Amino acid sequence: MGLFAAGSFDGVYKAVIPWISFSPVKNLWIGVWDIYSPGKKLWTSDAKPFDFGLTTSNHFVDAVVSYQLPWFPLSLKWTTLVAGKDPNAEGKRNFTTYTELSYSHRWNDFSVWGGVGVTPWKGLYHRAKGGVNNLELKLQYNFRLYEPITMPLFTKIAYNPLSEQFHFLVGANLIIPYTFK
Repeated sequence: MGLFAAGSFDGVYKAVIPWISFSPVKNLWIGVWDIYSPGKKLWTSDAKPFDFGLTTSNHFVDAVVSYQLPWFPLSLKWTTLVAGKDPNAEGKRNFTTYTELSYSHRWNDFSVWGGVGVTPWKGLYHRAKGGVNNLELKLQYNFRLYEPITMPLFTKIAYNPLSEQFHFLVGANLIIPYTFK
C-alpha cells in the first residue's frame, strides 16, 4: 500500500493517488488505486474529496491486475475504472479500460523500462475509439539511502498517439519496505 502525489508546473494537474495491492502468487499482483485529481481545486473547499458520483466526482478508481512472466522481464497489466467519474453517453458506467505490455531491464541500481498502452474500446481515455494511447520510455536509478530504504529517481518520456501529445516527467519515490507477519 502507498500514497503517491503528482502535479504539473502550471498547476493544472494535481493528484493524490492512494493504492493497495497484494500478490496471492508469485509474479501476480491484484490491487486498487484511486486517482483523485481535482486540478487547481485540490486544496480548496470546492474539491469535494468524498464525492464518488458517476458524473460529478474527481476520483478515478481502478481495479488493477498485473502479471510478470517468470522466465522473461515482460509484464502485462489490465486496469478498469470501477468507481468515480466514468460516464458514457447513456449516463451509465463506461468501465474504461487500459491494458499495457511492458519490458524492463535492470543493471544493479539502474533500470530502463518501456511500455505500450492500449485502450481496447471507447471510454474515458479516448471517447471516439480505442487504440494505442501510450508509448513510454523510463530511465531510473535507485539511490540507497539506508538499507533497505531506497529513493528511485526517474525520468520518463511518453507519447499518446490518440491525442498526439508528448509528456516529459521527472520524479522521485521513497520506498520503505514493510512485511506483515
